[in-house]
Amino acid sequence: MCPDQLPQAVTSCRSVCEEVKRDCIKILQEFDIQWPAPLNCSKFPEGPDLCMRPQEDTRLPDPLEVDPHSHLPDSRHLEIYKMKTYPSCPVDLIDLDPTDKNGTCAFRCNKDTMFTKESKIYAQYWIFLLSVINISIISFTVLSFLIDHQRFQFPERSILYIALCYLCYSLPYLARSFLSHEQTSCERIRLTERHFFVHGGLDNTICVVSFLFSYYFTIAGSIWWLMLTFTW
Repeated sequence: MCPDQLPQAVTSCRSVCEEVKRDCIKILQEFDIQWPAPLNCSKFPEGPDLCMRPQEDTRLPDPLEVDPHSHLPDSRHLEIYKMKTYPSCPVDLIDLDPTDKNGTCAFRCNKDTMFTKESKIYAQYWIFLLSVINISIISFTVLSFLIDHQRFQFPERSILYIALCYLCYSLPYLARSFLSHEQTSCERIRLTERHFFVHGGLDNTICVVSFLFSYYFTIAGSIWWLMLTFTW
């Protein structure tokens, strides 16, 4: 459960986890499946911490008794009712087209819906660090070729082309450290000026260019690896 008044989600209590594990562990053992690590009951809170516990008197309702001699009404005499209200997007999502009753919901750019702010900053630092390390190693390879390019004949020259492919592959990740996520992966609704994460199309030019760089040079680098394997 994700209430708006709390900074994090409310999970089930430890007793609920242990009860579920007690009921399901035998079935999992029959298929030689280990109990999932994310469902480790010791990680779940217990009273007096805030957690969800079902009511003890909760039980399924009794099945409806149907008269075997009863008949369903004729479909020709059924009335069609229209809904007065339509489903809306959750609080952390944005409706891309409020005029469309079957519209699409998208994540807001300024919301920490899937990951916390600290997790995103941590990932951004690691992406920047790995990009710099990768570009530094590739630059050393290219510099070695420029100093003595006669030494790099085929099949050794394939290594140079592989290095250049992964150099271009690293550029979008390095550019992300200098550009905001609104520029690289978001788009705005002109009527409301709100930003949302793009999930398709060609609306965000920087996002499209980043994808083309990553996709094309990944394929090109893999092809050069294949050629190096057969010609070495």
